[in-house]
Amino acid sequence: MKETNEKVYRCDYCNTAIIQKGSMTLHERMCKKNPKNRHKCFQYCKHLVKDTEGSSFCIDEDRVYGFSFHCALMSDKEMYSYKLERFEKNKKRCEKMERMPLECDKYELDTDKHHDYNPLNS
Repeated sequence: MKETNEKVYRCDYCNTAIIQKGSMTLHERMCKKNPKNRHKCFQYCKHLVKDTEGSSFCIDEDRVYGFSFHCALMSDKEMYSYKLERFEKNKKRCEKMERMPLECDKYELDTDKHHDYNPLNS
């Protein structure tokens, strides 16, 4: 049995452990518990519209995403979440869209989608 002493990096948001610093940097930037990635829209906002057809960014060279998002109140401009920012090839796509807000004064809870939603648990 070998015993090694290696440096382990832990995520500040979810406590995941990774031994490579670069991988941890990417993980923390994309971690779903990172406050910069907690889009208010995804907390069951009744104005979030998930479109399954006709999205301008759905078709890629190697895959079809099949959906897009927009706000029914704000604009018809497509919105994106933090996950789309992960890859370099998505930068041009993001320029044409709007990033989902972290806070929104037009937010309304859709009780039909989630009747026992508790913001303290999210």
